[in-house]
Amino acid sequence: MDLYSWKEKVSIPCIDNIEQFWRSIHIWISKPHCISKKIGGADYFEIGFFSLQSIEEFKQYLVDHLHSLSSCNDLRESIQFLIDEFHEKLPKSKIKLGPFEIILRLLYPKNGQYSPENIELIIKDFTKQAIVFIKPVSGERDNLVTNLPYAISFRNKTLILSTVEKGLNDDSLMWLEQMLLPKLSCWMESDHNSTALNSNQLISMNKYLSTYSLLKEKYFHSILKFWNESTNPEKFINEDIAIASYLIVLWGDKCQRFVDLGCGNGLLVYILSGEGHNGVGIDLRARKIWNSYPDFVKLKVDTIAPSLDCVFPEADWVIGNHSDELTPWIPIIASRSSFTTNFFILPCCPFELNGHKYIRNNTSKSCYSDYMDYLENICYVCGIEVERDRLKIPSTKRLCLVSKKRLYKSSDQLSKQAEVNDFVNLKLTSSGGLKMKLRSPEEKVKNCTQLNKEYLEEVVFDIANYIIKSSPIIPSWREGEFVSIRDLASLLSPDRRKFLKDQCGGLQTLLRNHHHVFLVYNGKVKLRKPTIKKLLPKTIKEKKCWFFYNHPDSCPLSDEHCTYKHLS
Repeated sequence: MDLYSWKEKVSIPCIDNIEQFWRSIHIWISKPHCISKKIGGADYFEIGFFSLQSIEEFKQYLVDHLHSLSSCNDLRESIQFLIDEFHEKLPKSKIKLGPFEIILRLLYPKNGQYSPENIELIIKDFTKQAIVFIKPVSGERDNLVTNLPYAISFRNKTLILSTVEKGLNDDSLMWLEQMLLPKLSCWMESDHNSTALNSNQLISMNKYLSTYSLLKEKYFHSILKFWNESTNPEKFINEDIAIASYLIVLWGDKCQRFVDLGCGNGLLVYILSGEGHNGVGIDLRARKIWNSYPDFVKLKVDTIAPSLDCVFPEADWVIGNHSDELTPWIPIIASRSSFTTNFFILPCCPFELNGHKYIRNNTSKSCYSDYMDYLENICYVCGIEVERDRLKIPSTKRLCLVSKKRLYKSSDQLSKQAEVNDFVNLKLTSSGGLKMKLRSPEEKVKNCTQLNKEYLEEVVFDIANYIIKSSPIIPSWREGEFVSIRDLASLLSPDRRKFLKDQCGGLQTLLRNHHHVFLVYNGKVKLRKPTIKKLLPKTIKEKKCWFFYNHPDSCPLSDEHCTYKHLS
C-alpha cells in the first residue's frame, strides 16, 4: 500500500504549528463524539512503531481474526493477545523502530452495539506529518465515519485531506470535507486541552452506552409522565439515567447496598432500585415527586448532621450526587462505616468540613479544580485510594471521585479511624471557632411570588413611570430609554432595597419576573413594547394588560392583537 498515491481532495489554510496539528489529531482520535453525533465514544490502543511492511502484515492479521470475535468485549479482552502474537510471528529483522506508529481505535455508536466495521487502523507518519485512517474490515453496515481509507496531512500551513480515487461516496466525502477538516483547523487555532480527562475512563464505554440506551428507553418517558417538579425534566432525567448507567456498569453483576445522601428528587434511587440494587435515599425535605414512585423506592426525610458518629455499616456504597455540605464528609463517612464501604462523589458547590463555603487555596487553579484536590486530600487522610473520572452528563460539573481500595490493612482499621478523628477535630477547631452550619429543612423562596401584591404593584408602577419620564413626550408610544438597574435601585429607600434583597434576590429578580412589562438587558432596563404575536397562549390571555391600565399612552395594540386582556 502506497500511503501517498491517493488524490488530494481538499485543503484548508491553518496556523503554522505542528504541535497544534498533532494535538487536534489526538482530540479526533480520543473524542470523535465531539464531531459526529452518531458516535457515543471510543477506545484506542497505542500498539507501537512498525515498518511499512509490518503494517501491511498487521492489517491482514486483523482481517483474519476480527470476524471470529462475537462481541466488542471479546475484542477488548483479546487485543493484547493479538498484538503479542503478531510480534512473535514476525521475523525480528522486520520489527524495527520506524517512522510509523500504529493505533487501533474502536468506535462505538450511541447504543453501544459492537460492529467489526467500526474498528479503525490508524497510522501516524511523523516524518511526513500525516495520519492515515483505514478500516481493516469492510461491510455493508452503516459506518460511523466512512468505510474507505482517508489521510490527513499538514504541510505549508495547510491541512490536506486525501482519499482513494474510487469508491468513496459523496456523503462520506462531504462529511470529511465540511465537518472533519474544518473542525481540526478550528482545534488547531484554539486553546482546547487535548490532554483533558476523557469521559468514562474507569468503565467499559460500550457497556455504558448499551446500558444507557436500555435505561433511557425503559425510564425516560415513564418518568416524564409523572414529573411534577418545577425543574427542567429532560435535563434531570437524562442526567440521572447517565449517572445510574455509570454506577451499574461500575458495580458489575453483583447487587449493591447503597445510601444516597442528599438524594433530592430521588430519581437516582428510583432507577438503581428498579435495576435490582438495594438502597435508600436521605434528604432533609421530601419532594413532590416522591409520592409518584413505587413502594420499592426507599426515601427518607432526615437531617444528616455530619460527624464522626455518622456511619452506614450496612452500605457497600455511599453516594454523594451534588450533596453540597455533605460532600467533604462522604469519604470520612465511608471510611468509618466499614473497611469495605466505597463511595461515589459528584461534587457541585464547594464546601468545607465545617459547612461553610470552600475558599480556594491554589490561585493558579480554578476553584472547582482546587476543590477536587481538597477532596482527594481528605480521601488520602482516610486511607482510601480514589480515581477521577469525567461523566457523560448534561452538566458543567462532570468530574467525579470513585473510591477503589483501602491503602491500609483491615487489621489497622481502628488505628486509621483514630487518625481520621484527629484530622477532623483539628480541621474543625482550626476554622476560627466556626461551628458546623446545617441547611434548614425549609426551602427559602427567593422570588417575587411570596411578596405582598400591593407592594409589588407599587414598585413596578414607580419604576415604569420613571422609565417613561426618561424620554421626551413624542407622538409615538413612549417606551422610554434604557436605564441602569443601579439608578433604579436608588429610587428605593434603603429599607425597601434590603427587603427585596432578602425576599426575592434583589431588584433585578423582580424586574425579570415582570418580563411582560420590562425588558432587562446587560444591566439596564426599559419598557417592553407590546408586539403582535402569531399565537396567543390561553393562559396569558386571561391576564390583564399592564400597559392598558397603567401606561399614560395605554396599550399600543388593540384588544384583538394584544397578548393580554384589555377589558373585563
